[in-house]
Amino acid sequence: MATAQIRRGDRGDPAGHTKTRLEALHEDTDRDELMSAPKGCQQPVVPALVTVRHATRRRGRNRITQLTAPRAFGVALLAALLASCGGGGSGESAPVPRDTVRLTCDVTDQATGKAVAGAKVTYQAGTTEFAARTDANGNCELNMPASEVAGVAFPAGSVEKPGYEPQTLLCGKLQGGDTCATSVQIIPLADNVSIPVGGGVVMHLGDDQFEGAINSQFQKSTDGTELVFVIDDWAAKAQAGYTKATVYLDAKGWQTDRCMNVIGLSGDIGTVTLPGGNSPSDGYWGGGKQVPFEFSLAQVGALRAQVRVSAGACNGTTDLDDFEINRIRVYFS
Repeated sequence: MATAQIRRGDRGDPAGHTKTRLEALHEDTDRDELMSAPKGCQQPVVPALVTVRHATRRRGRNRITQLTAPRAFGVALLAALLASCGGGGSGESAPVPRDTVRLTCDVTDQATGKAVAGAKVTYQAGTTEFAARTDANGNCELNMPASEVAGVAFPAGSVEKPGYEPQTLLCGKLQGGDTCATSVQIIPLADNVSIPVGGGVVMHLGDDQFEGAINSQFQKSTDGTELVFVIDDWAAKAQAGYTKATVYLDAKGWQTDRCMNVIGLSGDIGTVTLPGGNSPSDGYWGGGKQVPFEFSLAQVGALRAQVRVSAGACNGTTDLDDFEINRIRVYFS
């Protein structure tokens, strides 16, 4: 399949260890996370266990290594590398050129185990969005310039399809000639779950004034200091009798313990805000359902609402926190 490369301004979105194995065991028993496992050689792993195969070149041969991440990671992993999707399958792929990184994946429905065709896989890189879709067998092979992931620790992509929760995808740091292979389970969207418009792809908040190694490794420049995501079925959820909305998201570099970051819901009655979250200090992505932000519909309103995320000043200075977010979900109860 052809891969879409979209300039950011043209997008139509409305809105220190050296271990070689990366896996995260998520604590959510009802987690609908992406599962990662070697493609074409085993069944999808059990929910909450994430494993990524990271292929590297050495002395003319391919060597499969694995990376390890802490339990707090809480998100599925996948290569943030995308350029053309199609095929995949279990056959041998051509060698990866030195100026290219490759993602191979198969995507299945977490509830049925069946292949999911037409799932959109995206990677946000600088001013360009790379996008492709899974084929009829749920497979995809994606290639993109190695320069798009150079210097980025745990670059992140996304898998989206209407009727499913979006998923965060990432690998460890990649270089030219590398491959990341994954098996992905996506979760059917429950009746009480809403996905805010534009909340399924990686967004960067802040002022691009990076300090420290972690904040220097974001994959794209800032999208602004405050981002707003419309919950387009809010009124329907209110009419259904729900009284509470809990917001979840995945994040990297979010440091509300030292910065005045804010997350809130703004509706027809008013705006309710809470302090933002804290992602792992070592630069991994964190999230899942470990950090809930709970809001009362009665305080927000019954007609409309938006999720608002803001980057705040850090340690009494004017420097704003820089962080990336992805996979925003709203659970109603």
